[in-house]
Amino acid sequence: MAILVVEIGGSLAGYAVLERYTKSFELHRIAVYPVFLRCGLGSLMVHSIKQRLSMRGPVKIAADVQETNLRAQQFFRALGFKVRMPIQRNMKYGDIYRFEFTFADLLGGRFC
Repeated sequence: MAILVVEIGGSLAGYAVLERYTKSFELHRIAVYPVFLRCGLGSLMVHSIKQRLSMRGPVKIAADVQETNLRAQQFFRALGFKVRMPIQRNMKYGDIYRFEFTFADLLGGRFC
């Protein structure tokens, strides 16, 4: 498991938790403190993760998002993630959608 931390002026501003699997990575959590929301920190963290992982070859990054969390769905779509499959984990929380980003998607399915 890896944790990316963003500090501003010595204070914690946000973090991301990423877990590595054989050929993919799962973004378990990305959080930004309320005073820093809508400042681009979430995007900065995801771009940093993409940049670091791009050196590993054609890897996949996945994130699960609740169907009721429209802001998170828009966030991941804006960063190039695609909905790959709806999954359901718990009737209490409704459907959960798997968003995935692959570097091969950027190259029309080929990784050079």
